Amino acid sequence: KISDAGGYTCQVSNDVGTVACSAELFVKEPPSFVQKLNTSTTLKKGITAHFECIITGTPKIKVIWYKSGHEIIASDKYMMSFDGSVAILEIIDVILDDSACYICEARNEAGSDSCSTELDVKEPPSFRRKLQSAELLRGCSAILECEMAGTAPFNVKWSKDNKQIRLGEKYKMVTE
Repeated sequence: KISDAGGYTCQVSNDVGTVACSAELFVKEPPSFVQKLNTSTTLKKGITAHFECIITGTPKIKVIWYKSGHEIIASDKYMMSFDGSVAILEIIDVILDDSACYICEARNEAGSDSCSTELDVKEPPSFRRKLQSAELLRGCSAILECEMAGTAPFNVKWSKDNKQIRLGEKYKMVTE
């Protein structure tokens, strides 16, 4: 245990004398995560992802970050730090390809530990093609179309004159 660390002395004596020797006991503690990464994180494309965890253990602890099993190298895209006990990974301007499993691994002479998070980057909805105004004769059927972009699934709501349309015999919605 860590509490067993300290200075130890052995003293031996008899009728004609006493002798002693001393030594220090150092107990090395493997890394352990006091605060782990969230299990999963969903972020909007274009923002900075911030992952943080707290690690205890005997110095010197080395922290390595992985994306989908591959070590991450610090760059303009990936900012990493380990100060005291806080390990941080920032991913600048996330894109869809940044969606992956990220692992923080802490190592020292006594062992290693790791924790992970799943990052899911999504695009907000937008219109590739917007609704177009139309004129038609009374009694004819109207087809109103628009095309969306972004990360599905979408929650689509239609309204007429600011009142939500209820689907039924008069109104039908088709998603392709």
